[in-house]
Amino acid sequence: MKSSSYSINKTTYKTYSYATHEDTVDHFTGTTNEKGVFAYERTVEPETSYRVKYKFYDARGRYDIGTAYFYSLLGFNTPQLCCDIEA
Repeated sequence: MKSSSYSINKTTYKTYSYATHEDTVDHFTGTTNEKGVFAYERTVEPETSYRVKYKFYDARGRYDIGTAYFYSLLGFNTPQLCCDIEA
């Protein structure tokens, strides 16, 4: 008669839960400088991620759209969301 042996290991994993919450925190317009650069800066909440949706128009009325994502990191006294976008 053959005998079998088994090894049972108990493994535990941490479970994380995330909730999505969206608020519009700003809506703005602006003009690029002579080099075609537009800079936007604002104070943000710590440990918070941001999605910036943008739409750029050129002098002929043509446009381009896009989305950028930012995360405010710990360790800063006044977290800043800063985005320099070149047209």
